[in-house]
Amino acid sequence: MKPATYGLVALMALAFAGPVRADMTGSWEVRDYRSNGKVSFKVRFRDGGRSSWTSSSSDVPLAGLRGLSADLAQRGVGDVRFEVSRDAGSLECAGRMSGGRGSGSCRFVADPSFVEALRASGYRAPSESDLLTCWIHDVSRTFLADLHSLGYRSLAADELINMKIQGVSPQYVRELGKLGYSPVPVDQLINMKIQGVSPEFVRRVLARSHTRPSASQLIEMKIMGADAAAPEAPRRHSRAM
Repeated sequence: MKPATYGLVALMALAFAGPVRADMTGSWEVRDYRSNGKVSFKVRFRDGGRSSWTSSSSDVPLAGLRGLSADLAQRGVGDVRFEVSRDAGSLECAGRMSGGRGSGSCRFVADPSFVEALRASGYRAPSESDLLTCWIHDVSRTFLADLHSLGYRSLAADELINMKIQGVSPQYVRELGKLGYSPVPVDQLINMKIQGVSPEFVRRVLARSHTRPSASQLIEMKIMGADAAAPEAPRRHSRAM
């Protein structure tokens, strides 16, 4: 895997969040109700009157689309109104379902208490587009509080979003801390996760090393394909003559 820099990741997240600054309205689609109670849910937001779009698609529990019945999601026909609430805000949706498929318009409404939770935890105030991206990736109050307790404060919204996108969970941070890597800068945490530097990999490296590699060295080792799991070659002992 080629090296990935935090700068590129940040630009990707900002590009993702950018197209919804002028107008927080968009469209939704629901389809493919499954036996496990999930549906395919897609949202798109347009940058004002421009032709560029931001979209997100994922499988979500039907119960999370509050107001949309199982009958309409599976086979019914009719107008619908439902809401998808997460810590960052709510998506208010209206439209029509027919034969297990539906579409319509939606509006994102940010939750002021989430913004206040960000500020209370020392994080920098997000833009509206940042809040929408927090909603899309389900950046929760618990996520914020856990990172705050681990010493990650005064972060920008795009740093929080990038951590969430790349799977840098509080548990991942805790495991690295137990291995002596704390605090690790956010950009290095993200790169460690991208490159597959897992706690198990770090344990194998430490078990075989006489010195403690830095976080940057761990990333480089993973990029270069260092096989930390391979057993050491047995030492040969010469017999005294």
